[in-house]
Amino acid sequence: MFDFLFKKEKKESSKKESNKSKKESNKKENVSKNKLTFINKDTLLIKKYNMIIYYNIKLKYPSLVIETFNSKPKNIGIIRSKMGEPFGQNPKIPQEYQFTKDEYINYSKHGGSYGHNAAAFIHKDGIENYKYTYLFTNICPQEVVFNSGLWLLFEGVSENILNKYNGGIIINGSIKGKDRVFNGTKMNVPSHMFKIIIYNKNKYVCFVAKNKPYYIDEDIKKYKNQKYDLSKYTMDLEKFQKKFGLTLITNTLTLERGTEDFIMAHPNRITQMENAKLYGSIIYSKNIAELNKVAPNPDKLPEFHKIYYGYKKEYFSKNPDIHKMETLLNQSMSNPIF
Repeated sequence: MFDFLFKKEKKESSKKESNKSKKESNKKENVSKNKLTFINKDTLLIKKYNMIIYYNIKLKYPSLVIETFNSKPKNIGIIRSKMGEPFGQNPKIPQEYQFTKDEYINYSKHGGSYGHNAAAFIHKDGIENYKYTYLFTNICPQEVVFNSGLWLLFEGVSENILNKYNGGIIINGSIKGKDRVFNGTKMNVPSHMFKIIIYNKNKYVCFVAKNKPYYIDEDIKKYKNQKYDLSKYTMDLEKFQKKFGLTLITNTLTLERGTEDFIMAHPNRITQMENAKLYGSIIYSKNIAELNKVAPNPDKLPEFHKIYYGYKKEYFSKNPDIHKMETLLNQSMSNPIF
């Protein structure tokens, strides 16, 4: 059913790869010694628990993470607030193939975050399984408003579908974006992210969105305790694959586009979207005055919002001229010379 070979051009150039350089051969020899499995020179195949991960060692994040559920997700009683946030490198993978925590922090200071592919909250059937979703082999650079907002809704839909239809398959992935530099850390940030849920034998929902802020808190409030339609973030599977040059599922004609592309706008969902907006208001503040207006009582901020507040406050303290220049500009505009 599945043919998980990312870009079509890679498939076409497979013959050329048969003439590998000496360097690549040595690399392969080292790989076999470390008991790692590569499907091409850049993609590492990892199978763990109910996940199959296609990890790009060049980008240092997964291209695909596929989850298979044969029944409803179980929860042995794991509570996220008590478990903490055990983000970190996968000890089974060479460090040079992964970003470090410090590198992700550099990205976070510019509006980024640790972006789960496989959602942690639907892997609570075991402590080790749950913790595994926090390893960097399941993480990609994700804009913080998107991660805590719209992407969270996509995750919520996937959980609802798994519960309703007693399992399914979730295909999570990223579209390669532009290389950027954050405080000296070079990082390729995905341009888009997608989540495809296959359920009830032949139904699917294909979510895809740009890796950017979506402020939907005011919109979702209008649908309190009603269905919130997310269909505008979905695509026909065949069109999706053609648009991004992907070959993920070869026999798309056997699949039918489903209608489970909504989520109930319960009060907790609305609060989550408000919190997502707050992340953006904090990290994208233009000056210290705006930051203080957004968070007049920083000690009362939620735990992770405090961290982003600290990042932004640190930025302004290291770049005081930004505030001075804006103050002078505002004064000159209110007291024009001519």
